[in-house]
Amino acid sequence: MAAGKQSEVMGELDGIIAGNYERQDTSRAKAFKAELLLGDGEREAALALVNDILKTDNNFEQALLVRAHYHILADDIDSAVSDLRVVLRNNSESEQALVMLANAYLSSGSSQLADDIFRKVLDINPGNVHAAVPVIQSLLEKKDMIARRGCLKRRFLAHRITIFCSQFWRKLKSRKRISKAAKK
Repeated sequence: MAAGKQSEVMGELDGIIAGNYERQDTSRAKAFKAELLLGDGEREAALALVNDILKTDNNFEQALLVRAHYHILADDIDSAVSDLRVVLRNNSESEQALVMLANAYLSSGSSQLADDIFRKVLDINPGNVHAAVPVIQSLLEKKDMIARRGCLKRRFLAHRITIFCSQFWRKLKSRKRISKAAKK
């Protein structure tokens, strides 16, 4: 976001936060502002905003996602996983929470668990690139390891990769057709 546009957005968010709006709307504005602050490297200010939201609603999804992102940046994977599990307990198909959880597991060395979660995201939304890319990379790495060992299974794995990619693209094209039809 351009600097001028971001300061304009921040001003609007501050107006909502200071205004006489429903608590839910104020919380959304605070969470969005915290997300912007986190993106600008103002981690502590972002954390203060989300913690303020979570004092009144400890299950507020957007605040928990921002705080989980804060914890991931701080390399506090356990705290991030804890916040993400709360989100997923309330919204089991939250793609953002699942992708963040998978990335957290990936960074902690639990690649198989991460791969399983990425695949769950693809079951929910086959067009989710944030989940598809790691799965494809994982399949390609497995293919490379097999090739290095000289194993005969590489043709089978290449076939699985081809099938996965073609299914992914077919589902993505199907979603686009459905989306276009729905707009008409």
